[in-house]
Amino acid sequence: MEKIEKEKAECIYEKYIKFGLDEKGIMHVGFIGVDKTFDEKKQKTKPCLPLVLMIELQSFFADFNKFVENDKEDNIKEVYLEGFADAKIFAVGADINAFKRILETSTDKNTLYKKALIFSEIGQNALSKIFFCPKKVTAIINSFALGGGLELAMACHARIATSNAVLGFPEATLGLIPGWGGTQFWKFIPKINKEKFIEYMKTSVTFNAQEALNIGLIDSIINSEVKIPATANSPKRYSKSSVVLIEKMLDKTINNTNFHFNLSVERESFAIAMTSPDAREGIAAFLEKRTPNFE
Repeated sequence: MEKIEKEKAECIYEKYIKFGLDEKGIMHVGFIGVDKTFDEKKQKTKPCLPLVLMIELQSFFADFNKFVENDKEDNIKEVYLEGFADAKIFAVGADINAFKRILETSTDKNTLYKKALIFSEIGQNALSKIFFCPKKVTAIINSFALGGGLELAMACHARIATSNAVLGFPEATLGLIPGWGGTQFWKFIPKINKEKFIEYMKTSVTFNAQEALNIGLIDSIINSEVKIPATANSPKRYSKSSVVLIEKMLDKTINNTNFHFNLSVERESFAIAMTSPDAREGIAAFLEKRTPNFE
C-alpha cells in the first residue's frame, strides 16, 4: 500500500475533533486532547477517549453523514479516522478516571447502574454514527488500539495498522466488559476468526498487528519493513465474572440480527458489570498501579 497522504488542510469542528480533505478526496479525521488529558511536561496528549470527545464525535459524524448524503459533487471519496495522530497513538480507550468518578458519585447500586447505562449509550451512539456512515471509514491504527479505542476501530468499515500496533480489550482486567459496541461490531468483519476473537475479548488478551491480521480483525499492515511474529499475551489477572457476563450476553445476541437490540443487551450487561465488586476492585487497582484481587 502506498504511503498515506498527510498534506491536508485542517479545520476544528468544535473543540476536540479536527478534519481536513486532501487532494485525493480523502477526509482525515483526528482528535485533539482535552485539557485533562494534556501532559504539560511532555507536551503531548494522553490518548484516552473522554465522554466530552465522544459526544462531539457523534455530533461530527451526524453532520458529516447528512452532508455526504446531499453532496452531489461527491468531493469526499472516503474517510481515514486517525485517532490521536499527533501523539502517534490511535486511542487507548475510555478515561478510567471517569469510571472512578461514577463510582464515587453514585449513592446506591441503582444510581450506579443508571450512570453506567448512560456511559455505555454515549459511546455506542457515537460509534454507531461511524458504523452507519455512507462513506467508507478506515481506521488508521498507530501504536495502541485498546478497549474503547479498539471498539472505535471496529466501528469503522476497514482497519489498517502500523507494524508496531498493540490491540485488545483489557476490560476484564478492570472487572468490566466492552460497552461501546465491541461485543457486536466484530460480527460485521467478514474474515474474523470468531472463536479466537471472542476468547481474546473474554480473557483480555492483547496482541500485535500480525496476530490481528492473522485473525482477520485488520485488513493490512503498513510500515511493515519491521518483520514481527504474531504474538498474543494473556494478562496475569482478569475477572471471571466479566467472562460469565460476556458469555451470557453473547448467548442472547450472537445469532440475533437486530443490531439495536443487541446494543441494548450490551449496555445492560456493562451496567451490571459496573455494579459488581470486581469492577470496583479492578478500577481501583488500575489507578493504584497494582494487581487486582478479584473474588
